[in-house]
Amino acid sequence: MKVLRSFAAACSLAVSSIIITVGAHAQVPGVFEANVGNYAPVALGSDVTLNACNSAFNVSGTADSYSVCDIVEEATITYSWLIRNTTTGTLSFIVNAPGTLGSNFVLSTGSVGDFIQTAGTYELALNVVGSLSPFNIATTGGNLLGEYDFNDPFNPGNSSSTGFVVALTVTPAAVPEPEGLLLLLPAMLYAATRRKRKKTL
Repeated sequence: MKVLRSFAAACSLAVSSIIITVGAHAQVPGVFEANVGNYAPVALGSDVTLNACNSAFNVSGTADSYSVCDIVEEATITYSWLIRNTTTGTLSFIVNAPGTLGSNFVLSTGSVGDFIQTAGTYELALNVVGSLSPFNIATTGGNLLGEYDFNDPFNPGNSSSTGFVVALTVTPAAVPEPEGLLLLLPAMLYAATRRKRKKTL
């Protein structure tokens, strides 16, 4: 009888520990939020760096937040950027790369073959994918441990997308004004006169 009671108590303890363990795994230590960043208007022909550093792991119940740009093991996070012209609707898939190449992608404009070849307003979308679950990632501010909620109903798992956000304005390339050329004319004439004198001498 004592043996049966001991066995029942042991089973009860085991079940309790299983429930506690399952509950511990079910807890989400925080939420990940992707962010395309903020950009000042850029002139056509200039480069712009697409910056994902506002994307962060936010720890629940605290004010702690870890930017993706603070991650030491860069290859654990991959970034996909898309860009769409709000006027023409032209959509371009820019890059799908891990680490700094993806989180700080340099986008050239204005030349043949560039993703942006005309002035206008552009929407950006950023999709961030984590390669580990649960996370154990070293950052400059501490370690990220556990499973984070990426809060994306369209891409379940370790994937978070911003959707398209109007974020980038590209202005026409600057053209020298006629008044500016007129101001340069005396200097150009002076330089031409000096050349003639040197040839004569």
